[in-house]
Amino acid sequence: MSSSETILIEQNPPCIEEKIYQTVIFGSVFLALENGFFTYEELFEWLQNAGSEDKTLIAYKFICMKKHPNEHYMSNGDHFLVLQPEYTPIAIGFGLDINIPESINKDLETILPLSTKISYYLDNNLEYIFHQSLIILSQDLNASEYIQSLDDLEICYRARVFPYIRGLSGDEINKELIKSDWFEKFRYNEKLIHYILDRVEFLKKEAPIYYKDLAFSKYYKVVEKLYKEKKLFELEKDKLLCLKSHFPNIIDEKILDYSPLAYKISLLEDDIAGYVLGFPIQNMIPNNIQIQEAIHLLMEIGIDAYSKRIKDYVKSTYTPSLLFSTEINYPNSTDVILEDIDNYLPFDIVSFQIGTHMYRFTRSEYKQLISTKKNHWTNDWLPPSVLSTIKTRYEASKDMGLPKCYPVKETLEKIEKNEYFKEEEISEEPSSIAEPSEPNHLLILRGILENGNFRVLQY
Repeated sequence: MSSSETILIEQNPPCIEEKIYQTVIFGSVFLALENGFFTYEELFEWLQNAGSEDKTLIAYKFICMKKHPNEHYMSNGDHFLVLQPEYTPIAIGFGLDINIPESINKDLETILPLSTKISYYLDNNLEYIFHQSLIILSQDLNASEYIQSLDDLEICYRARVFPYIRGLSGDEINKELIKSDWFEKFRYNEKLIHYILDRVEFLKKEAPIYYKDLAFSKYYKVVEKLYKEKKLFELEKDKLLCLKSHFPNIIDEKILDYSPLAYKISLLEDDIAGYVLGFPIQNMIPNNIQIQEAIHLLMEIGIDAYSKRIKDYVKSTYTPSLLFSTEINYPNSTDVILEDIDNYLPFDIVSFQIGTHMYRFTRSEYKQLISTKKNHWTNDWLPPSVLSTIKTRYEASKDMGLPKCYPVKETLEKIEKNEYFKEEEISEEPSSIAEPSEPNHLLILRGILENGNFRVLQY
């Protein structure tokens, strides 16, 4: 084969059947149609030779959204449901009149109502296909009535239905959303990148055309956003290298040469990175240049010396001086767990002075102080201004997702060992998708079909 022949072969576009197959079975039909990856007409023709499963039923839903099922006649004149009766529940959901003619081919001697072709199927294949159809046809507000498992939730997302499920975490939602490439609904957290890496590997293997020509550009934007928002903290270097190979020109390659501790801190959000590096984030959030300067200092002098630098900074800056020279006493040099207060990060210390006495508290004491409203060293009431500061600092630490406070050295060592952010959060609400709701949805749909009382979906 000549080189010119090779070039011609490589430039030939992929066949439309393969593009549609990869999209329907492994990708998102909605995404493909929205971006003109193929047309509704091409999808309709492909479905005529396809089998019946939840993914093809979903594809047919989008056909019905574009064109009323009463008009789904094929090139030979027969109605689509004569050939594919399994899709009837979807068509009914969009207002199919089952008494329309089975064909518009005028050459046929006898043309019967479409109902004569689909009634046998409906009578003998009710339960499984109707359950799938109800999920696909449902809408955001009522879809949870039909969901019995996470598999059903995946069907919902593929059909672009977003039900409310009590107690379902953002992480659980992402696990199913990623299978449907529903980018607009992604929950941007630290675990999302792991699902993206798995999804990309899967699509490259199973649906390379769909991934290369459609999904890649969408995932590129998601990864860019995750990187800019510092949501890649959980990635080890080997995973970051893998991410870089999939999505070039996003990652700052300099961080790959950092020490393990510096690498992890560089991936933190600016306020969190500022916190663990000893910036007074209650007053200022460092920019990337300031964070990088602190990281380089940490790599240069090590954890012990860096921790001492922060301690000296705390002692000089967070021991307030009065306008007039007065001798100051420090009744408590430790917190209630007997740790030297100067060993903590600036954000984790609140200090206030009464007369000549300077009291200092750490974040591990905030909750108790808020509860009692008293200085536990003197049993006196805390001034409202001090209590307000403690409350604000406590709420900010929760909003930032900070673990319990540790001395500077211990904080950095825990980050280095991947132990700092490992505290598990307990969900207050259990997921409630395990049990289907009543009344029985299969009986409802059977009654709708038998009585001809069809609910037409409006999109």
